[in-house]
Amino acid sequence: MSTQKLSFCKFKPIQSINLEEYAYELQKISSDNEKFVINDCTDLWLDGYYVIEYIKNETRYNFLETKIETIPVTVTSVAKFSIDLKNSLMDIWGNKNTALKLMTALSLSMHNKVIIESINTDIKEAINLALLESDAKIIRVRIEDIIIDNGIVANCSVNLSGQENYSHLLRKYIKNIAQATLSVYGEEPENQISFTIYSSGAIVIYKDKDEIENNAFEIIKRICFPNGRDK
Repeated sequence: MSTQKLSFCKFKPIQSINLEEYAYELQKISSDNEKFVINDCTDLWLDGYYVIEYIKNETRYNFLETKIETIPVTVTSVAKFSIDLKNSLMDIWGNKNTALKLMTALSLSMHNKVIIESINTDIKEAINLALLESDAKIIRVRIEDIIIDNGIVANCSVNLSGQENYSHLLRKYIKNIAQATLSVYGEEPENQISFTIYSSGAIVIYKDKDEIENNAFEIIKRICFPNGRDK
């Protein structure tokens, strides 16, 4: 199963831009160790990949010389991203370091004339929004710091699969929920997507972006990024 770190950002240019022209500029500034690969683009939508290559020291065991040694290795990191200019929103699929490098590269490419800010998903708000979605179901939550008896504090994971009416339980312990795993259903029953939201605002999704139907991803965005937030 593919596991992806998903981040949402506000992307709001200070002046009007055309993403088709911007995509051309991004490909022009690509270098030997940093590249933009554009997958799809219109004047209001851009979908592509950000690829960086860097040197990292790695500790290995040399069997021929029977010793531990540290050697430099070349590492390639790829982040998928989409820019939705109409909604001032960007999604990034990749680790935190690569996502930050991508945000910096995009800002520099526009001479800092764009607002790019990370958006942390509020787990309490996301849970309440998920309860309103007919094609989304909360299947598991982790509840922390629950006092059960004589001051004893407990943490527990609650499996909600197969439960029809669990909204009262979620609302009762909403302040103590540290993570929630949800399932979203696409147009076909087999196209089910699971993802986890953490109290830190982090999102981990258990399917590659290219395997997710557009309507299913729209549901995820409605849950994690309500329309109008931070515009």
